[in-house]
Amino acid sequence: CSSIGAGQPGPGPIKLTMSETLVGGRQANVVRDSVFVSPDGRHVAFVEQRGGTSVLYLDGRPGKPYDSIPPQGVVFSQDGTRLGYLGSRGGRVVAVFDGRESRRYFDILNSASAPIIALSPDGRHFGFIAIPAQGMAATVSDGIEGKVAPLEIAGGKLYNGIMGPMLYSPDGKTVYGIARDGKQALVIAGKEGKLHAALLQPLTVVFSPGGGRLAYVALTDAKALLVVIDGLEH
Repeated sequence: CSSIGAGQPGPGPIKLTMSETLVGGRQANVVRDSVFVSPDGRHVAFVEQRGGTSVLYLDGRPGKPYDSIPPQGVVFSQDGTRLGYLGSRGGRVVAVFDGRESRRYFDILNSASAPIIALSPDGRHFGFIAIPAQGMAATVSDGIEGKVAPLEIAGGKLYNGIMGPMLYSPDGKTVYGIARDGKQALVIAGKEGKLHAALLQPLTVVFSPGGGRLAYVALTDAKALLVVIDGLEH
C-alpha cells in the first residue's frame, strides 16, 4: 500500500543525473554475431566487414585489417583486460592477442566445445592448437610452440594426433586431447593420461577451484560412460 496518506501532498520533484560513455561509434557493416562485451562490462569489441576487409574494433579503435575475422574466435579474459581473436590474410591464419600477432599458420584448430583461443582463468596464459602445415598439428601456449605431430585419419576419425581443444586449469596447466592408435586421452601439463576408447564429445573437463583436481567423462569400448576423477575411473 502507499505510504502517502489521503489528502497529504506527495514528494517533490526528483532530480536524476545520468551520464553516458561512448565505447564505439556506429558502424554500418558490423558482422552478424560479432559484438562482444567484456565480462567486467567495461569494453566492447566488434568486427566490421567492408570491401573484402575485416577489422576488429575495441572500444571504437580499429585493429589491423584482415581478409576475414571469424566471430567465434573472439575472446576476452575474465577481467576484461586482454583480448584474443583470429585473423586470416593471404590464405594463412594468425592468432592476435593483446594486439600482437602469432606467426602465420596454415590454420588454427576450431572447436565446438571451447573457445578457439584458450585463456587461463587469471588471464595470464593463452594458447591454441595450430595447424602449421596441412596434416600436422602443434600446441601453442604463450607463443611457445610444442612438438609438431602428424594428424592420421582412419575410418573417418582421428587415429593419431592432437585433437584439442586447448584448455587451461585454474592454476595455469595446459589441458588438451590426443588420439593414439585409435584411442583417446587427455594431456595435462605435458603428461599423457590413460587411453580410453574415446573422450566424450563435446569435451567437458571440470576443475577444482585451485586446479589441483580434475574430472572428465570418457567412453569404454562398449560405449558406456566412464567418469575419471584425478586419473581414477568410476
